[in-house]
Amino acid sequence: MIQAFQRHFPDINVTGILADALYGDAHFMDGASSVFSGTQVVSQLRWNQMVIYKNKEVNLKTYFDSYLGPGVIFYKTCLPASLKL
Repeated sequence: MIQAFQRHFPDINVTGILADALYGDAHFMDGASSVFSGTQVVSQLRWNQMVIYKNKEVNLKTYFDSYLGPGVIFYKTCLPASLKL
């Protein structure tokens, strides 16, 4: 499906792929990344994973600590400390 998308829409610049955990095996992740020339593929998020944000590599904890999107406001204000990263 990813290869078909790339063939039909070659002008779209894919910079990341978010995959459900069902597809999170190494074979899928490596294959999906190679279709789009090394694009980052993320399946299950862990606090110590590195992601590319604004052309810099940062870990997810640092990224989410600085992000103020709608879901994060709930996370930062409503969840008990024991459930936070």
